[in-house]
Amino acid sequence: TIAEPLCIELYECASDIVRSGEATEAIALLTSLRDYMRTSDQLGADFRREIAGRCLRKLGQAHLKNGNFATAKSLLKEALTDPHLTEAANALTDLGLAEAGFRSLDFALPKEEAAASETIVRALEKQQPLFQQSLEKDGRATNTYFILGLIAVHREKPVEAENFLNRALEGMLEKEQAYQRAHLIDWVRFFLA
Repeated sequence: TIAEPLCIELYECASDIVRSGEATEAIALLTSLRDYMRTSDQLGADFRREIAGRCLRKLGQAHLKNGNFATAKSLLKEALTDPHLTEAANALTDLGLAEAGFRSLDFALPKEEAAASETIVRALEKQQPLFQQSLEKDGRATNTYFILGLIAVHREKPVEAENFLNRALEGMLEKEQAYQRAHLIDWVRFFLA
């Protein structure tokens, strides 16, 4: 049916809106999409299974971007209960960011002031169990590798940093436009130089 491609298009549009920083608008779109998917008889069961968890994760990311940490954590945890979630690895990383108090990957980037960077790294290190768990989940752990690479760079572990950041870069280049919005690919290349 035409409903499934339209749902995918709406999901992709909402994803772009989240990445551009307009999370409030994305929340409205994703909430409408979620409601429609729950009630529509125009969607196949396989399609629902495939997109439901992704939609929950993206809704969690949108709430996280807006600083609604409790709602974001709840949505991400719900998404992680979906056995069909193809983005489980990065959903766990999102949850780790939320638990650490960061709205997105770019909030975890190093700061000019050494003390601020140390505070960031310590907050991320407290979430190491979630990040390690994400490496065992389905899906590409691009965001996890990025976070672990940031920690390794800060802790002056060049071999670990290079390994993690190369794996992050590999994943980022598959979705170059999405990751380059916050200049994350540039950051990875800077650290690898």
